[in-house]
Amino acid sequence: MVVVPPGEFDMGEERTSLMRDGSLRPHGPVRRIRIERPFAVARFELSEAEFENFAADTGHRIASDCDLSAQEHAERSRRIDAEQAAPNAALPVVCVSWRDAETYVAWLVRRTGKPYRLLTEAEWEYAARAGSAHTWPWGATTQGICMYANVLDASAMAILQDHPVSQVPDAAVTCDDRAATRAPVGQYRANAFGVHDMVGNVWEWVADCSVLPYVDQSTDGSAMTLRTGECTHRAIRGGSWRSRLERQRVTFRGRDPEQTRSDIFGFRVARSLLD
Repeated sequence: MVVVPPGEFDMGEERTSLMRDGSLRPHGPVRRIRIERPFAVARFELSEAEFENFAADTGHRIASDCDLSAQEHAERSRRIDAEQAAPNAALPVVCVSWRDAETYVAWLVRRTGKPYRLLTEAEWEYAARAGSAHTWPWGATTQGICMYANVLDASAMAILQDHPVSQVPDAAVTCDDRAATRAPVGQYRANAFGVHDMVGNVWEWVADCSVLPYVDQSTDGSAMTLRTGECTHRAIRGGSWRSRLERQRVTFRGRDPEQTRSDIFGFRVARSLLD
């Protein structure tokens, strides 16, 4: 875990993204957020092995309605990259729903007696930015992105020629981050807070009910909850190795039904710090 200090930041961006259904997804409006207390966040995304330990201990059923992509199955069998094939390479868990993630952190609380939880959406963006006011946590452009993140790059595009993302203009970066699919956690440079893989690799579920846009949501960094009615979508952040470049931005607001499982959806844990 890494302790993230309190502070203020401008959450969101005056920007929209075109979605598959033709709608425009707002990244904003921009609002000033004050994180008043430090909190702890996992240095890495949760690994397959960590989730399997939980499943073995609790009998929690691992998803049978989700499988790795054909590209990842092929990549795993070829083992082109020696670092990917190393016995101690901890791949981030995928095919977990928001409900799975919530069940995992509840188990972790019972096992440790410590207040583990998911990040709020505001905490996630604050931790991902790591004090940067630029477009990207490392600077104003995507130059150098392949040193910091496993994103849609040259090696991924080479095996996604039949995937719809290959037809999207400017979806990929031209550099090569050395991973065609998922990469072991912690393989790329950490951000200024010492946290790895906030951008790319796998999407990360967060605690919030996702309501668009940000209007009328809190500015203290707490999670968005609904007073009445059912939450239809949960927030998910950070992009993945197969996501178009625009969706890797720390301001892009992913949202999906909480029961959704995907071969590019994972999570990381956070912990409240007691006085």
